Amino acid sequence: MLLRLRGDPADEDTEAGAASSTPFSPVAELSAATIPSMQRSTPRIVQVQMSMPRPKPAGLFDSMPVVHVTFDDGTQKDLFSFYPDEIRFDEGELVGLTETEAHELRRQKDMAFLRSS
Repeated sequence: MLLRLRGDPADEDTEAGAASSTPFSPVAELSAATIPSMQRSTPRIVQVQMSMPRPKPAGLFDSMPVVHVTFDDGTQKDLFSFYPDEIRFDEGELVGLTETEAHELRRQKDMAFLRSS
């Protein structure tokens, strides 16, 4: 699709030399729904709940603790599970982090455990 600006010499070549009635505006391409989404910041964790079935897994197929969080925009999500005999999380550690930062913290703790073994 070729866009021309109003007053472009190419407009003279159109039917009867009539210029386009609507000038090109890149701002007009943005919808009202797009602008608020660009202004939103990444949601931050405000509440953490951990499902701790037991302090240590009873066996290989025992369920692992799951970190369930609530974000400042009201959404809730299960972020990840972890082996409680390898790494641990305090609820206050995750408050204020974004989802990406929380996953990175889990990865760092997991890597530190693997390197210490």
